[in-house]
Amino acid sequence: MLNILKPRLFLDGFGATGIRGIRVSKETSTHAVISERSEKSFVLLTRNVISNSSDAEVHWSSFEQMVTRYDFDFIDVDPYGSIIPYLDLSLNNIKNRGYIGFTATDLSALSGAIPEKTLRRYGSIIPKSLMRHELGIRNLIGTIARRAAALDCGIEPLLSFWNKHYYRIFVKVLRGAAKADETLKSLGIINLQDLIGKAYTGEISGPIWLGNIENIFNSNFGNQQNPFVLEKSTNFFNALKNEDISLLFCDVGEIFSRYHMDIPSMKTANDMALQNGASVTKRTHFSPTGLKTDYLNAFENIPINERI
Repeated sequence: MLNILKPRLFLDGFGATGIRGIRVSKETSTHAVISERSEKSFVLLTRNVISNSSDAEVHWSSFEQMVTRYDFDFIDVDPYGSIIPYLDLSLNNIKNRGYIGFTATDLSALSGAIPEKTLRRYGSIIPKSLMRHELGIRNLIGTIARRAAALDCGIEPLLSFWNKHYYRIFVKVLRGAAKADETLKSLGIINLQDLIGKAYTGEISGPIWLGNIENIFNSNFGNQQNPFVLEKSTNFFNALKNEDISLLFCDVGEIFSRYHMDIPSMKTANDMALQNGASVTKRTHFSPTGLKTDYLNAFENIPINERI
């Protein structure tokens, strides 16, 4: 991402061993600043910077102190758990048209596994379903968007993904009330029954981000002949660039289970979706049995007498 975006000044405010900031300094043209509030970790990361011949700048300082020291155009927010304590700080201090990378590991709250915590921390309702991780990411982006708007900023999601125990989101921050108002247009509440079909009995989700989550693939730098992307990340990017085909997806296993029917193979399900009105189907990284399609009611025309 940094080799594509080419920011001037990068902050890793949760330095730990320093590995991320060291990689930034060694593998990109961006100047890396690493800060760490733990004295023990600061001593270790300083040794690591020296032993790796890195020119990263190191500080014994907390994220809260460091984020205001320079005009960063990329801030990396990677705490353990929720990003909420650091959200306003990063949005307030990033340069206009700068970038923030967010990592969240509180997936149980974001994806609705603990409804009370989801409502308390993120002000949203996320029903339990096999779509929970796309809903969780959209919940997180929606939270970032609402806080940005309250601070008279808009955001543009560039890349979002789920991997095992964390969500990773990159956004561009655009200052101004007009940008904030435009961002809020991409927030809303959805009804899974209306969106996907009668397999879902009116479950409500939201407020969440309803817009694109992978804008990087629609922009000029997404097509740059960048060696890092081409050689190391081709499969990764190819797996993600299906995500903007639709808002959410049809999870074949979940839908057919709710209809009390035998679950078909993914090829059979794909053929059914095309026969029922979809013009395109793609796999999603959010579920091994999920299909992204431009016609989300793809399985609504299953004859009722075929259902058990």
